[in-house]
Amino acid sequence: FFFFFFFLKLPNKREKTMVARSVFLLFVLLSSALLINAAEEYPNCVWVSPAGVKYDLSPLAAAQDYSVKYTSGTTQYGLVVNFCKPLSYDCNGASNCVACQTWNDATPSSRGSIGTLASMQILALPSTFAGQDGMVLSYTGGFQDRTSEFDMTCDPSAAQPVFVFIGENPIKHYNFQVKTMYACPGEAGKSGGLSPGSIILILLPCFFLVYFVGGILIKKFIMKVDGGIKELIPNNNFWLEFPQNFIGGFKFIKAKVFRRGEYTSV
Repeated sequence: FFFFFFFLKLPNKREKTMVARSVFLLFVLLSSALLINAAEEYPNCVWVSPAGVKYDLSPLAAAQDYSVKYTSGTTQYGLVVNFCKPLSYDCNGASNCVACQTWNDATPSSRGSIGTLASMQILALPSTFAGQDGMVLSYTGGFQDRTSEFDMTCDPSAAQPVFVFIGENPIKHYNFQVKTMYACPGEAGKSGGLSPGSIILILLPCFFLVYFVGGILIKKFIMKVDGGIKELIPNNNFWLEFPQNFIGGFKFIKAKVFRRGEYTSV
């Protein structure tokens, strides 16, 4: 409301046109953000099971890599892993690394990749997990041909993943179980909640509904404006001029993008 009252107070058409250009630019930026958001941020982490159930593991993509300790035989190792995106952790310079094994003092020379994101495959759980919901994340391309598998199993209570080392079999192939709610069928496992873009798409229609209905009621019953619906629309002058100003903003942006002097003032 404050914006539209401010707009109507502008003294001349030129200033209104400049504001309309700004509005158009904001509209373009918002639309671009929504389109980007509408696309899967981590499409490699979306999987449809043979039964047709869609799983989305992208909520497991953490800002800070997961770090756990595990014991193989009598030796303790470390695991640094992330899901859906490469590690921020330096795994001895390994490129596109998604899982890193550490040993000894975990200095750079005591780290080795056990899988790259580019090699990831999503498979059905093996028969050892019969009756459980989930999937397997399989990685190859690690240090000295190391590979890894993460058996993602459903645990509705595991908002944060719980790691269990299963074993190294065969040599240089590391198998972990990861209990997580995002391996569960149903809403909890399919999505990490509404995205910012989805929230905006929900709120925008609500805003305009309140704006137009509220504005009409205020003009009708408080301001006592007589006339048809055209006169009752809030800031009707703005909306009548908006198509022309919108087109002017489009031409302005087009001229800036293509660096042509074809725009004329309106």
